[in-house]
Amino acid sequence: MDCVRELELLIKSHYPIVYFETVEEDRAESIINSVASSMGLLLFIWTATKGLIRKNYPEPVYDTKSPIKVLNHIGIANINAIYMLKDLNQFFEDPLILRKLKDVAQSLAGSTSTIIISAPELKIPLELEKLVAHITLDLPNEQELKEVVLKTVYDFSRSPKNAVAIDNRDEILNKVVNNLKGLTLFEAEKALTKVILGEGKLSEENLGQVLNAKKAIVEKDGLMEYHIPGEDLTAIGGLKNLKSWLEKRKCIFTRTSEALAYGLQPPKGVLVIGVQGCGKSLFAKTVAKELGLPLLKLDPGALYNKYIGESEANLRRALNLAENIAPAVLWIDEIEKGFSYSANGETDAGVSNRIMGTFLSWLQDKKETVFVVATSNDISMLPPELLRKGRFDELFFVDLPEAADRADIFKIHFKKRKFDPGKFDLEQLVKATAGFSGAEIEQCIISALYGAFSQKKELSTEIILEEIKNTKPLSVTMKEKIAFLREWAQERAVKA
Repeated sequence: MDCVRELELLIKSHYPIVYFETVEEDRAESIINSVASSMGLLLFIWTATKGLIRKNYPEPVYDTKSPIKVLNHIGIANINAIYMLKDLNQFFEDPLILRKLKDVAQSLAGSTSTIIISAPELKIPLELEKLVAHITLDLPNEQELKEVVLKTVYDFSRSPKNAVAIDNRDEILNKVVNNLKGLTLFEAEKALTKVILGEGKLSEENLGQVLNAKKAIVEKDGLMEYHIPGEDLTAIGGLKNLKSWLEKRKCIFTRTSEALAYGLQPPKGVLVIGVQGCGKSLFAKTVAKELGLPLLKLDPGALYNKYIGESEANLRRALNLAENIAPAVLWIDEIEKGFSYSANGETDAGVSNRIMGTFLSWLQDKKETVFVVATSNDISMLPPELLRKGRFDELFFVDLPEAADRADIFKIHFKKRKFDPGKFDLEQLVKATAGFSGAEIEQCIISALYGAFSQKKELSTEIILEEIKNTKPLSVTMKEKIAFLREWAQERAVKA
């Protein structure tokens, strides 16, 4: 149900108070005004700085700046109206205002007059719970974003010397709208304005600038990183079963309606556990490229806040953003940092357990196509609920690379640095790196490059072997932990 219809239904159901949760105050006002007009109701808007003003009237109602006085006025006005009170929640600490709001709400019950409290976060006191309906304004849909793109282009083009050119109009408009998904209308307009001011046009070439503007906006609160997909799966050596699993499912993301008709739902995601440095994070980065979707990275450690309820609110905000940008890939790196297991919840007053509950509920019920790639190095920290079958589509275990995989890894890194793999003794290098992770192999090549450069020599098998000899791999330094992981995964996970 869209926001307009939902608000109309709540007013017709005689809710005396509607709590309108949104960061888009102007957009909320536009929606409320539309509802008031369609229902034949007057609209009054209140702020603590201006007082109560009837929509489209210049002057406020006399002496209505204070919350208690505006509530007094509403209580005796006796007219059919919607009263939009902006940020009234900031005054809920005052028991007198809370009592007055409750009295006015009870007097409005059964009438067509409604108080709408608009605020960026939900804060309903216990005393008001039975009187308040809650509505959240979702981020703008594709049609709303298209309208703001066209309006922005039109506003610029009113002056002939500022006319904005749009190459392949319909195609570029659709791509621009897709790149703006997940932003508010205000943010979308600002991102677009920045690109148009710099380029004077919208084209395939500057779509990346729209994404860069969006990236800065998405990352501003520190919860999410927005990655523009780079390398594909050929950048990873090994992980054959994981690659094969993804290959069979990626067509669902390009043929979604056909898949739904066939009885298939888009996959939820995968949990990838295993040894550090063996390609888990690299796989997560390449999935987005393979599926042709944007990549969002959630930092679990950034969720936690010292204030009660804020950590869970941070997670809900991040997951809501992912759904608004969908279809997308959501990468949760080292998931145990934010979803660690606490049997009694005493260590952090139950915050971890509540965050886990919020995440599991979302994973089960999410309506948009968000493919989750969660990675973990320490399964002992993960709660059993997360590992239960059905949470993710599959649980994969990434072990240290075998000989053939190590050969692939050497070839990938040689080619990446413009070296011909045929000039090196791969058989000798593969044999010398038994028990090495992919990251350790790469680091040996990088260290060998520094050594060769400093000696003014060409990179050679011998120089790399010398670096390998000086490296103590994780298979030695963390032998017991790796053995535990392998034993745990033998019956519980699919080998990647």
